[in-house]
Amino acid sequence: MKTADHFWTDPSADELVQRHRIHSSHCRQDSPTKRPALCIQKRHSSGSMDDRPSLSARDYVESLHQNSRATLLYGKNNVLVQPRDDMEAIPGYLSLHQAADIMALKWTPNQLMNGSVGDLDYEKSVYWDYAMTIRLEEIVYLHCHQHVDSGGTVVLVSQDGIQRPPLRFPRGGHLLQFLSCLENGLLPHGQLDPPLWSQRGKGKVFPKLRKRSPQGSSESASDKEDDEATDYVFRIIYPGTQSEF
Repeated sequence: MKTADHFWTDPSADELVQRHRIHSSHCRQDSPTKRPALCIQKRHSSGSMDDRPSLSARDYVESLHQNSRATLLYGKNNVLVQPRDDMEAIPGYLSLHQAADIMALKWTPNQLMNGSVGDLDYEKSVYWDYAMTIRLEEIVYLHCHQHVDSGGTVVLVSQDGIQRPPLRFPRGGHLLQFLSCLENGLLPHGQLDPPLWSQRGKGKVFPKLRKRSPQGSSESASDKEDDEATDYVFRIIYPGTQSEF
């Protein structure tokens, strides 16, 4: 549901099911004379091309929700990304999808999610250049910073050392929720290192990593919360396989 300033609120489960039904009925009613679908391509900073499936722009947006081709593991609106250094961060829809053994992370600007760029310019909108599709098998590290007052940030680092633009989550524990869904999606072949901890009554929590203190310094119980690390580096590993990084 759209709100002011191109912000969206998370759709309910009933709404996602209804969208899927509408999308499925449209697919069954396609006529043979329908215009060929547009293949959307996105050039990453590494110079490689991400060939998205041959879907029209609007069908691609519909595919970001639960559908028969892939399982939606996670979805969050209003995740901020700064596509270029010379522009402000813009909100978008972050989604984590799994199809067979392939897991992909997608971020789509809100302007494309709600079609606010106009029908005539929609297919050729510059916002498609900002959209991202990242295969998790290409990612080795996740650099996370947990902000107390403004949510959390995660930076994905690929095998070649390239860092993707930071994903800035809104307040409310959404970074931890994303990591928990990612960790579950990696099972049974992969995992996060270090793993998230399970705490009774709370579920998944960040591991209690402590900041190093100078030798000879003493710590009191009251310093415990202040000394808990707010920066985390998680590695994606695949135990028992030669593809572990």
